[in-house]
Amino acid sequence: MIPGFVLAGGRSMRMGEDKALIQIDGVALAARMASRIAAVGCSPTYIVGRQPGLSALGWPVIAEKTADHHPLFGVAAALRCAEEGLALIAPCDLIHLREEAIRALLAHDGPCVAEGPCGVHPLLGVLPAALAAQAHSLACSGTSAQRLVAHLPRLSLPSQDLLDANRPVDLSQPAE
Repeated sequence: MIPGFVLAGGRSMRMGEDKALIQIDGVALAARMASRIAAVGCSPTYIVGRQPGLSALGWPVIAEKTADHHPLFGVAAALRCAEEGLALIAPCDLIHLREEAIRALLAHDGPCVAEGPCGVHPLLGVLPAALAAQAHSLACSGTSAQRLVAHLPRLSLPSQDLLDANRPVDLSQPAE
């Protein structure tokens, strides 16, 4: 089995509050995603971020070391922790991501990245730990996360699985 990592270190500027700690049905988004990842067998499962409140969610936390914000800093921290092999990476704000979709990514049996009708979702996939240094370098240069995963095979997922909750109104969007 491979380890799972929940990206939870974003600024949440459009949301107006820390997305990772927003609760749906009494469970913080970061903890919801960690539970889904663990339920499909990823072990161990971690939350990656810099906020002090993450440690209260009941999951091991990998602290991002930089004060700069770029999602690839979280990806780099996760991949460094994975050391070698593969790691499942998922952002905390995919509120309708189904376990079935996570299983499909894992069943690909190698590196892959999620793709939906609107294109590649570069922060959801199974990534090789060997990309840690590249993820860090791209984050330092401010480059899009798309560049990190451009060479990876793509796995098509339904759009409902890839709905990012970036604004408060997105939290009330029903699953399709």
